[in-house]
Amino acid sequence: MPSLGPFIGFGNGTLLFLTFAAVGVGFNLGLDTVMRRIVSPEVRHRAGPTAAVTVQVLATIYAVLVAFVIVNEYSQLRAANEQVAAKAADLSAMYETSRIFPTAEGQELRSAITSYTQTVVDRSFPELAETARPDRMGDVKLERMFSTLRTIHPATSDETAAYNKTLDLLDGVVETRARLVNASGETVPWPLVFMLAIMGLSVLVVSTVLDTQHRKAHLMILTALALLVSLTLALVVSLNLPFDGILPISDAPLRNFLQFRAAR
Repeated sequence: MPSLGPFIGFGNGTLLFLTFAAVGVGFNLGLDTVMRRIVSPEVRHRAGPTAAVTVQVLATIYAVLVAFVIVNEYSQLRAANEQVAAKAADLSAMYETSRIFPTAEGQELRSAITSYTQTVVDRSFPELAETARPDRMGDVKLERMFSTLRTIHPATSDETAAYNKTLDLLDGVVETRARLVNASGETVPWPLVFMLAIMGLSVLVVSTVLDTQHRKAHLMILTALALLVSLTLALVVSLNLPFDGILPISDAPLRNFLQFRAAR
């Protein structure tokens, strides 16, 4: 699938929606002009009732499928945001737990945690949005946390408990990283999105044969249908790009950690 970054990047998808709406309405109005030259008024009058029923059936099937896809996409988007929140919580807990260790070792671990989080915000998230692949620097910073933790040798029961807790939290950080990498790909297969586009196109084509017997009313109906189809398709496409769409996966929990926790 070609990158839609130029469309998504403007106003969190504003350009994408405007483009889909303009193309959809323009295409449908142009198609109607062509169909009026091909289909005679008599044929339109006879085929009008059948076209109306066909539009109703196609639009119903289209609406059901679109609703299914959007609900699925949004559910995965919420799950990914929960993973980001869990990652920030694990990092925050690690940061505070590190204060139990001796000053030098604890400071080094906190530095590694802060450096990793900053890298995730500055490099890993943009990289996932652009390529849907993990950032190499993020791996390096993650390994630094493991290396730093290995240099710590607990001397008391409290330090041992803190050490074991930190290991568990670090495992959580690794797990959320893997899940976010998986979430950066498409949430529904692009062939399904193309199928929805074809169904929407079919609704628009059949709607041009409707016999409203009033030109302005006919154009208003076509414009409304075109806007409905094009905007729902734009929403499906936007949600299928979880790091770039109109409701992108947010790094706000990580930024809050850097601003309010790690900055202390």
